[in-house]
Amino acid sequence: AHWAYKMETQHEGEELEWLNHMVKLQSEISDSKEYLDFLKVDLKPTGMTVFTPKGTSIELPQGSIVLDFAFAVHTELGLHCIGAKINDEVVNLDTVVEHGATIQVLKSPNQEPSPEWLDMVKTVKAKQELRRWMKSSIMKQALDLGKEIWDRELRLQKIEKVKRPSEESICKYFGTPTIDDFYERLGQGELPLADIQRFLNDGETTTKESNSLRFFPMFNKDIKADRKDEMPLQIGQETSLVVHFAKCCSPVPGDPIVGVLRPKIGIEVHNTDCPQLKNLPMEQRIAVEWSEDIKHSFEAHLTIETENRKNITFDVLQELKRANVFLERVTSASKHYSGRIRLVFKAFRKEQVDSIITAIKNINGVKQVVKS
Repeated sequence: AHWAYKMETQHEGEELEWLNHMVKLQSEISDSKEYLDFLKVDLKPTGMTVFTPKGTSIELPQGSIVLDFAFAVHTELGLHCIGAKINDEVVNLDTVVEHGATIQVLKSPNQEPSPEWLDMVKTVKAKQELRRWMKSSIMKQALDLGKEIWDRELRLQKIEKVKRPSEESICKYFGTPTIDDFYERLGQGELPLADIQRFLNDGETTTKESNSLRFFPMFNKDIKADRKDEMPLQIGQETSLVVHFAKCCSPVPGDPIVGVLRPKIGIEVHNTDCPQLKNLPMEQRIAVEWSEDIKHSFEAHLTIETENRKNITFDVLQELKRANVFLERVTSASKHYSGRIRLVFKAFRKEQVDSIITAIKNINGVKQVVKS
């Protein structure tokens, strides 16, 4: 302020705008490490100016992407951003913006953030808003999932409404302040299913007959299709922050699957023949099945053992091209007379993956193809 007075500037507010910005963020950021990251990124002198279609200037650090710009304009614009127009050219939301560009953000009410966005954005405001949205969404989704798990368990145990435990007794037993906290903890996998069974048995609200498959109705051949109260949980109809697909087996629609309740994760979905299942508690498993209205793609992982011959990787990639799938990653290595190729691509159905595996197995020099 003293410097501005001495210089007799007409725009002293502009010179100190960065300081006001820093003070504002300091009051909003409680984590000291996050605030230090803000100082390193948002206030470094290599910033740039970009513009809205109405000519409003927005200051961003170098390396910012369209998504950073959208959040800088308005939080709701960032949360529903699907891309942008820069100089009449449509670009993706992860496109790096350049100094002086005029940017028109494109949005859709159906668009929602994904966890990957946190690694993409550069500005602290974008990271803050994404964390806030995800925390709120995780709580809501966990609450809904917890209610569904609880209601299905009560139905499977054939507990009549008049005999169901009261909310007060549930909260007291599990040490939760409210019934919603109980549902959230159950939906996030923090309450062992064995504890749920023990609580119901202690309250003498269940039948005396033990049902070791009560969490696996899909494996019980005696269950009829019209008994909807015993149907598995539906998986895959929409993006969920409390339902995750295991990286060890990467299930795709059509694969037989099973869910495992994992603390702080929610439901982790595995193939029923996944080798890692033996390391996970049986009592935490829960019956799940693919929804019929799945529209988005899933990652498929293949490991291919080959002979060490020229152009074999090219031949493998040609099969993916013929199948018209999106290739995400490919790595290859060779030693002496053998080679190994790892593929990650997007697929919609198990049949699509099986067809690609069959085509790759027919390539000269391919020894083995394994889903990994």
